[in-house]
Amino acid sequence: MSAGRNPFRAAYRLTRVALALGGALADYGLRVRWRKPSPTLSRRAGWMQRHASRILRMLRVEVEVSGSAIEGGGMAVANHQSYLDILAVGSLRPTVFVSKREVRNWPVFGWSARCGGTLFLDRTRRGDVKRLGEEFAPVIEEGLVLALFPEGTSTNGRQVLPFHSSLFEPAIARGWPVTPVGIAYAAVAGTVEEDVCFWRDMMLAPHMVRLASLRVIRVRIEIGAPAVWRLDRKSLAARMREEVDVLRRRAAAGLAAER
Repeated sequence: MSAGRNPFRAAYRLTRVALALGGALADYGLRVRWRKPSPTLSRRAGWMQRHASRILRMLRVEVEVSGSAIEGGGMAVANHQSYLDILAVGSLRPTVFVSKREVRNWPVFGWSARCGGTLFLDRTRRGDVKRLGEEFAPVIEEGLVLALFPEGTSTNGRQVLPFHSSLFEPAIARGWPVTPVGIAYAAVAGTVEEDVCFWRDMMLAPHMVRLASLRVIRVRIEIGAPAVWRLDRKSLAARMREEVDVLRRRAAAGLAAER
């Protein structure tokens, strides 16, 4: 049995995570759902931040951050490799995420996403982007971070796919700052591509067991400077993809240098 990958470790950690999720449910009821006045986005995002940090510690995911701070009251756009991206970015400050509709029905993650105020996009409906764009404003007005993964899917981490441009339109129209974010991972004894990245046709439960069996996972988040852009949405999407890819490469190089 490898010291780096251990099935007993996975069972222990996932049991702790399951118990922690029970505590998170109780915390949501006490601090968010049943508290008057009605639940706010800030409360939901704060709940997500607290419990994302806790679950990362249980899974021995070590988060390193470099660069600027993600600016509240604006968008953050990042490359996407795993469900860990949401926990890692969400642990930094109160954040509301945009996700595909299918995530609503995922076990555990779907429930957590709904409680955390995630906004869901139905990609099968052409008019849903406009509907979703109208829901961005309350997030920005509360001074929260609105986080997007514009690739539209997760990858093996070796490249950044072209960004979908439609969700950039509200930021351009309203002059919101956009912050590029690059994410990279390193894993002890396992492989990032197979044990950390959640992509292709991977099944969630077996992947979580593999991920939790790793001794340590390190994630480095490189944050670029926020800026207000006066470009059309396709040009902005292309520009952000370039900047995110530079930051992703920098993050990966930083992890490699620390080995």
